[in-house]
Amino acid sequence: MKNNLKLNTLNIVLKKDWKNAISTFEHGELILKNYHRGWCLDEEKKTVTRFTDEQKKFMEDLFEEGLKEKGNTVRPEVAKQKMKEAKDNNGNPMFKPIECLSKQQIKSFFGTLAKKYKQRTMERDFELRELRIEISNNARNLGNE
Repeated sequence: MKNNLKLNTLNIVLKKDWKNAISTFEHGELILKNYHRGWCLDEEKKTVTRFTDEQKKFMEDLFEEGLKEKGNTVRPEVAKQKMKEAKDNNGNPMFKPIECLSKQQIKSFFGTLAKKYKQRTMERDFELRELRIEISNNARNLGNE
């Protein structure tokens, strides 16, 4: 177990050292571009950052505001600007610049909310239809008695 950990650690160190060495080489750019990534040139991993509760709440409120006022969502560009300008109760910016979402992130989040909204609406419509059928059946049964 310890040997595997040591090998993995050594492997990681070697990969980093190789990447640093090759990138400082005069033609390192060409080498990196012309060769496929192998064991020593792993793809850089993207870090995934989840939205904070404050970001989610802000975006959900904007989404609902758009539905109430216009019947459709706020445009992502407008939402992005509102997020930059948002202030808390003390007049301080609600979000740091790094916490402001991009237009694409907002668009994706609104798309997810729209899908959930549509699903809830369809479920409510189905339940209403079922209730109407049940009520009309009960009314018929009462009329037949």
